Amino acid sequence: MSRPCSPGIESYVSKGRGLTLSETVGQSTVVNRLEFVARYEFVTIAQDGLPVNKNIQSCDREFKSDQVGGRYNTQDYAFATPRNVFLFGRGGRENISCTFKLIGSPTQRIQVKFT
Repeated sequence: MSRPCSPGIESYVSKGRGLTLSETVGQSTVVNRLEFVARYEFVTIAQDGLPVNKNIQSCDREFKSDQVGGRYNTQDYAFATPRNVFLFGRGGRENISCTFKLIGSPTQRIQVKFT
């Protein structure tokens, strides 16, 4: 039966987009061959918006209009809950609370649609 790994204890996360595993076996008198299974997954750590603070374990995000120095213009944009499994569930906290702050200029209004 499989079980989740404990980050930092028995799993490995690459710092970039690639990861190489290598096995080195020295001389041995063992007759049976060496076997192992490596389980892997591709993890998305990217989040929409800008971080509110420097804590990488935070999912609080900020979305600023381009009229107040941000990168979002008057087009429709979407944001969603984080997909980073290291923030919650098996790799993080049991419960998580995220704050999404939407900032427009004094003449703008913000409309949010939930789908």
